[in-house]
Amino acid sequence: FNNKVVCDLIEARKPAGVFAFMDEECIYPNGTDKTYLKKLEANLKRHPHYGSLATKTNHDATEFLIKHYAGDVVYSVDGMLDKNKDTLFPDLKELLQSSRSRFF
Repeated sequence: FNNKVVCDLIEARKPAGVFAFMDEECIYPNGTDKTYLKKLEANLKRHPHYGSLATKTNHDATEFLIKHYAGDVVYSVDGMLDKNKDTLFPDLKELLQSSRSRFF
């Protein structure tokens, strides 16, 4: 089994993979978990290791599937964008702002 194909599906920047689409969707002010999933569906549906769980009868799907070497794994997009957003802890931010170091 060629695991590089699956790693590229998840981590690649060109062509974009799952993480790249997540990062892109986090930039948009109106980006949501559902718009992220729609973006995955639109761009990855033909990938042999990506599986759509959206059907004609279930338009509210919140999950997608990746076919890993050990088997199929289902991922839920619920809360995924919030978890991906980079935020500094308030105390760390305050510490950096109060630093006398010229690097901060």
